[in-house]
Amino acid sequence: MVDRKELGAITTCEVLIPGSPEARYKNAQVLRDRAVIPDGEALKRIDTGA
Repeated sequence: MVDRKELGAITTCEVLIPGSPEARYKNAQVLRDRAVIPDGEALKRIDTGA
């Protein structure tokens, strides 16, 4: 089990958020890219039951 620290109990984010800054940035970029659906694609994906 990983010993996690609580927000306010430490002064550096490296201890609070595990992993390298580059890996965290890449993960955030991938999640952001997946969240952005161009044009009306999001509306096309809505299941209307028809």
